Amino acid sequence: MSEHLPVRSIVFIEGNECSDEIVIPQRLFTEWLDFFPHGSSMLATLTYEGLKRVVCIGSGHASEYLYCPQWILNHLGSLDDESLVTVEPYLETLPIATRIVLKVLYREDESMDLRSAVETHLDRFHVLEPETTLDIHAESPLCVWVEAVEPFGCVALGGEVILEFLEEEPEPEPEPEPEQPEQPEQQEQQPAIATSMTADQKEVMRLARIKRFTLQSS
Repeated sequence: MSEHLPVRSIVFIEGNECSDEIVIPQRLFTEWLDFFPHGSSMLATLTYEGLKRVVCIGSGHASEYLYCPQWILNHLGSLDDESLVTVEPYLETLPIATRIVLKVLYREDESMDLRSAVETHLDRFHVLEPETTLDIHAESPLCVWVEAVEPFGCVALGGEVILEFLEEEPEPEPEPEPEQPEQPEQQEQQPAIATSMTADQKEVMRLARIKRFTLQSS
């Protein structure tokens, strides 16, 4: 039942970028519709080079392309126009989410209502997996990381769930540079100057100068 399809970013359907819904060829949509009970979500598994993602099938399309929100494509890795993604129906029963743990990666407005923004965003999702980055299109930019979900693994959304935010870590302050100890000023030692020489000492000095000059010029 799996198919290998070229993939494109879903930019022509307003609102789908903020969801986990994909668009598949109409022939597959019609064929797979019978696999799912009436009123349940049509789920599928996307696989590319060993990376997998469980998503929801939103609708069918006349072309033979697979259309996905950009955030899903980012999770699947480096894709180009020639990449083929494996898509197949996901027929296992997922546990209903009871707890979601999130970590804020970036937010522009510190005063924004995090819980409200995340709840509104997740209302358009059907499934959720840990280690997922969510770029939330709220009144101001917000990015969160799904640290964990309960009971385990990939979960289905739609029931009452506990939303928990990990405490944000403050940015570390730069450590002050250690003070350098002052170096004592070193006084140059002046060579001792002889105040008086005997006749023999003067002669030795003269010969030493002659010898040193002779060695350098030979």
